[in-house]
Amino acid sequence: MAKLIVYGIQPQPMVIPIRGHFTIGRDRSCTLRLEDSCISRFQAIIETRCGETVIRDGGSRNGTRLNGQPIQLEQRLSDGDEIIFGGGIRATFTHSILPHNSPSQPKPVHLKTEATSSLVSRPNQTMSPSGVSDSPPPVAKIWLAGFVILLCLTTVPVLWFVSQLPQNPLHLDGNQPPLSPKSPAPPVLPTAVKEISQPALPSPTPSSESAAYPDLQQQLESLSTLVTRSHQTTFSPELIAQVQTCIPEMTASPFQPREDEKQLVRTVFSNRGIQPLVGGFLLASLQTTSATSGQSRWNLPQELLRSYTAGASQISETEIAALYIRDVCVVFDTRDIWLALACYGQPLQRVATIRAVLEAKDPDHRLRTDLWKCYQTGILGQQEWHQLCRILAASVVAEHPEAYGLAGTPLSAQF
Repeated sequence: MAKLIVYGIQPQPMVIPIRGHFTIGRDRSCTLRLEDSCISRFQAIIETRCGETVIRDGGSRNGTRLNGQPIQLEQRLSDGDEIIFGGGIRATFTHSILPHNSPSQPKPVHLKTEATSSLVSRPNQTMSPSGVSDSPPPVAKIWLAGFVILLCLTTVPVLWFVSQLPQNPLHLDGNQPPLSPKSPAPPVLPTAVKEISQPALPSPTPSSESAAYPDLQQQLESLSTLVTRSHQTTFSPELIAQVQTCIPEMTASPFQPREDEKQLVRTVFSNRGIQPLVGGFLLASLQTTSATSGQSRWNLPQELLRSYTAGASQISETEIAALYIRDVCVVFDTRDIWLALACYGQPLQRVATIRAVLEAKDPDHRLRTDLWKCYQTGILGQQEWHQLCRILAASVVAEHPEAYGLAGTPLSAQF
C-alpha cells in the first residue's frame, strides 16, 4: 500500500496510508488537513489509478515540489520521492513502512482516509527524519534578537516624525475637498485573494420574450432539485432573462447523445463519484460550442488535458472530464454545485481563486444561493457567468424537450 510519511508535524514522522483520491490542504474537506500558513486550502492531490500513484498541484499559492522541482503537470510518484508542500512541510512517498534512508524506526501514525484528519503544524520548528530539531543555534538567536532591537530603535523616531506631518493630503488643483480623517478605509481582501476584475454590464431585465417561456423559473427550480437535491438556489428575474437569451441557440441544435456515449458517461462518472446527469447537462451545453469551434466533445483546453494525461498510460477524454469535474467540485462545497459548474474549463488555480473570493465576500453563506448576486458582486467573472447561463439553458431544454417543441426523452431518464 502507498504511504506518505510527513515530517515536522509531530516529534516523530507520521505514516499516513494513501487510498483512492487523496487531497492535502487546509480545507475541512481535505483527506489530510494541514493547518499551516504556508499551505493553501487545496494544496495538492494524490491519486492511485491503473496501478500507478500520481500527484498534481491543486492550484496552491506557494506550489508543491517533487524532488526539488515545482510540479507543473501531473507526475508519477516513485518509492522514496520527496515532496515539499507549500515550501514548509516535507513528506516522503513510499510503498514500504519507512523510506530506505530513514535512520530510525519512528512509531507510525495511521489516519483514516475516509475521515478528515487535522494536523497542527509548528511553523517555527521543523523536524528532520531522525527527530533532530532544525531550529537555529543559541548564538544565531542572540544575533537575531540584537538585530530586532536595533531595528526598533531606528524605526521609532521615523514613525514619530511621520506622525507630525499634516493629516490631510495636498490638493494641487484646489477644487477637491480634503478627505476626512474619520472616513473608514475600504475593506481589503486577504493577501491570498485576488479581486476578479470584469467589465461593468447593464443589469438585464425580463423582456417580452418571457411570454414564450412561461414555465422557465419552475423548470430551473426542478432542475436544481435534480442536481443539488434541494430548493436553496434563487433564480432571480435577472438570471432568468440571461438564460432566455441562450435558449434559442440550444433549441436550434438539440442535444442527442449516442447510446455508447451515454453508457460511457454513466460508467465513468459513477466510478468517480460524480452524478452522471451532471455530465449529461455539461455535454448538452457544449453541443454547439464543440460543433462550431471544431474542438473535442468535452471542449477542455489542451493544457488541462496534458495535465491529466501526464504519467497515465491510457485515459479517455471522458475520464479526464470526470476527474477534472470532481477536482473542481472538491474545491467548492456540495451545495455550491452551480458555482462549480460555472468554472468548467478554468485552470484549478483560477477555480481556487474564485472560491477564495467567495469565502471573503460571503463568509456567512447568505449570498451564494443567489447566482445573479454572485455575478453582480464580482464572485463570478463574465466568462464564468456566461458559462453558467449556457449550462442552465441547455439543461432545461434537454430536460423538458416537449416544452420547447422538440422530440425526445428527458435527459434525467437517459443518464
